[in-house]
Amino acid sequence: MTEKEHNSDINESSDDKRRSERINYDFPVYFYFLSGKRKPREVMYHKGYTQNVSTTGICLLIQSPGHDVRKALDEFEKNMGLEIYLPAVFRAKPITCKGKLIWKKEIIDEELSIEVGIELLNIDDFTREIIQKVANNLKKITDSITDESEESEEQ
Repeated sequence: MTEKEHNSDINESSDDKRRSERINYDFPVYFYFLSGKRKPREVMYHKGYTQNVSTTGICLLIQSPGHDVRKALDEFEKNMGLEIYLPAVFRAKPITCKGKLIWKKEIIDEELSIEVGIELLNIDDFTREIIQKVANNLKKITDSITDESEESEEQ
């Protein structure tokens, strides 16, 4: 599938394909590329930020990726190791899991950035519940701030 066809698929039915609600929030994520079934002894960690998060996947923004990262991201369905850092008030330690690269999109602004869609793998139900609770709580906070802002504008 070409990138153009892939982007068309995303735009047409991305909401229909969602299996769980997403929250637009930027959490730090450290990731590395897996070459086999086992985690290598020494891995090169890279950093990105979530654009949105759900119990089944994340959209990850990687700013100014190096050549090695760009090359690895060209391999669709590449498996990655992930450490997702939720706000400490919700969870003190990162969510550690594997992810599978599903799609990517290059963004050229002042510098090259890449957004990638990652399906979260090997996450237990308890961790999925944590992600959902964080998403719900952050949505409530965001909604209440928006409501307060709209009320103050009306006055």
